[in-house]
Parts: sequence; structure tokens; C-alpha cells
Amino acid sequence: MILPTDSAKRKEYPIFTGCLAYFPRAIAQVAHQSFKNNEKHNGKDSPLEWSKDVSADHLDCIGRHLLDQLDTELDPIAEKVATAWRAMAELEMALEGEGGNEQHHKNVAMARVFEKERATPLTNKAQ
Repeated sequence: MILPTDSAKRKEYPIFTGCLAYFPRAIAQVAHQSFKNNEKHNGKDSPLEWSKDVSADHLDCIGRHLLDQLDTELDPIAEKVATAWRAMAELEMALEGEGGNEQHHKNVAMARVFEKERATPLTNKAQ
């Protein structure tokens, strides 16, 4: 279910006034990113289809796009658009239950390992 069926509850989801009207330029750019991604992964003139199996490491990609915004040779707006697209993809997959939560748990586990390794002095690792 995307939206509740109860009419009173549906009013709590102001799709146009609470999202589209707030972020019209950003949403247009994210939609254009979908078009460009489709051409890249499915070929030029292919029907628009999200190839979810091609890349599901959205959080890592978000991190790379955030860093790329600091690169003076890259377009920071294009990197912000790519970051937004990946954030939407991560959220959508989590809401769908298609691996978003599983990937989140993997990322949390990796972060805990990293923190544990970082807290261990290098001299102890060599022993």
C-alpha cells in the first residue's frame, strides 16, 4: 500500500502541496536523473525501467556523491542530484522491503567493525 485508504488519513499525505510544490526543481532534476540512469543501464530509447538489481549500494554511492561535491572538477549540482536520487532509491527500497533494511543492517554491522578497529591501537593489531 502506498497511501492509506481512509480519506481522513489520506489528507495527512499532501503529495502536491507538501512535496511537489516545495521541491519542484529538485524533483524535476531527480526525474531527469532517472532518465539518464535508464539510458546508461538499459540503453538509449529503452522504456523507462528502474534496474534495481544493477546497483543497490545506495548508501555507499551517496557517500561518494557527497565527496564528489567537493571536487572542483565536477559539477556540484549534478552530484547533489545524484545524491538525491540515491537517497530516494534507498528510502523506496527500505519502504518496499526489497533489501533496504537488510543493506542498512549490513552497513551498521560494518560501521561497528570499523569503530572497533579504529579503537584498537595499531600496536595490538600486529601481535
